[in-house]
Amino acid sequence: MLHSRFAVPGALLGALLASPAIADDHATLIVEGVEDAPAATAGWSLEPGGYVRASWESVQDDPDLDFVGRNDGFVVNNARVGLEGAHAPSGLSFAISVEGAADLRDGLNTPSGEMVVRLRDAFVRYDPVEYVGVQAGQFKLPFAGEDLRSTADLLLPSRSVGSEGVLVGRGLELEGLDQDRQIGAMLSTPEPIYVGPIGFAAYVAATNGNGSNEIANDNGGFAVAARFEVHAVEAVRVGVAYLQNQRTEGDLPNLVDETDTGLTADLEVRLGELDLSDWADVELFVGWQQLTTAFDTIGTPDRVQSAMHAEIGYRFAALPVPITPAYRYATFDPWADGGSEATGINLESLGLTYHTIGLRVEHPSDAVDVALFVAHTLTGEDDERTLENDRTQVLVQAVF
Repeated sequence: MLHSRFAVPGALLGALLASPAIADDHATLIVEGVEDAPAATAGWSLEPGGYVRASWESVQDDPDLDFVGRNDGFVVNNARVGLEGAHAPSGLSFAISVEGAADLRDGLNTPSGEMVVRLRDAFVRYDPVEYVGVQAGQFKLPFAGEDLRSTADLLLPSRSVGSEGVLVGRGLELEGLDQDRQIGAMLSTPEPIYVGPIGFAAYVAATNGNGSNEIANDNGGFAVAARFEVHAVEAVRVGVAYLQNQRTEGDLPNLVDETDTGLTADLEVRLGELDLSDWADVELFVGWQQLTTAFDTIGTPDRVQSAMHAEIGYRFAALPVPITPAYRYATFDPWADGGSEATGINLESLGLTYHTIGLRVEHPSDAVDVALFVAHTLTGEDDERTLENDRTQVLVQAVF
């Protein structure tokens, strides 16, 4: 089932990481997908999987902006399918996944567009030993912990505003800090390496830095990302990461260079992993990230973007149908610093503060895990861009 992180298929992990010193932890950075994979055989082990997510969304109509809240309705959020394979004797593995509901918009702040099919994961990996391996292809950049969490494993229907930004129809459209997938190579630990109750994981990647599904690099340089994690008793994970990416924007001959420098830190706690009791199933996630953009060619002041969020849920696992009430507090400041001198506009006042309350209802089965999400978001903008755009979302998800 395609819903773990991005390093190596679970089938290979089962064969290579049988050592008790290396725990099977939910937070391992693998491709969006595999959980409880079957043990690898003497040859290739193949496992298909995926998930479908469909929702109904209602956004409050803003009295001043026609494109906010007037296109409520049903949405196919994801239609993900994929295949993972592992050859245990050699340590080789691969993963490929395709998204059948990627949206292609016609322009900024317009709801018109269409769904298209796009490649998501596509990489090959080699793990010669149980502690380190290398992979090459298209995969998630090892940076912000929230973005590395599987879409199918979220506590609420969607990620925080700092990660996904403001989507079309929900307000003034705004790109978030999500780094998404990149094409490149990565050296990493396939699973956390445990010394007693404490585990360690590290990831270093060099990629093109211009996003997914690009046929070539935007320049001759690489984006470099490094992430380090500490795991405790298989239920707590603390991660920090650094990103440096020199980008080239524009069309020939009008090209400009920009450099992104990113920092992030996050904490994830899942007490249910410890099996303490049926009444100790708390899920907590806290994340912070900052992205500074230097306009190398133009020479204008650096732009600083910052975001943080904290979300918590309590899973009533003892019920016949487990339910998880949840709450998230999220902020996103797209111009925490810079921009005002060049534009004459107080861009530093355009911050967002969102409160989301929700409920996740699960109906697990041996073949397909089905979940229902209901959430309501109270949106808050600074005075200069105040909108009436609170929203309600109902989403159903099937993971297979």
